[in-house]
Amino acid sequence: MGTQWAFRQAYEEARKIKEKQDSYRAEVTEGHWHKLGEFPESLEWKALVDVLRGHVKVNNHCYEAVDFDGMIRVRFSTISSSPR
Repeated sequence: MGTQWAFRQAYEEARKIKEKQDSYRAEVTEGHWHKLGEFPESLEWKALVDVLRGHVKVNNHCYEAVDFDGMIRVRFSTISSSPR
């Protein structure tokens, strides 16, 4: 149970960064350069942001069915952030 909580927290943090990046890119596309700061990024969450964008696939190993079920639940709870 604790592992799934940690995964959900990590996905949520990565989702927030992804949304900030998407907003930044939208402003750039519209030509609003004057009010832009630095590009929102975090080296700590970069790989997980790439997972949410569909650039990286995740391979997960579980020892018990309950762990597998938990990871499936994590996946579907983050599906709105996923490009698929």
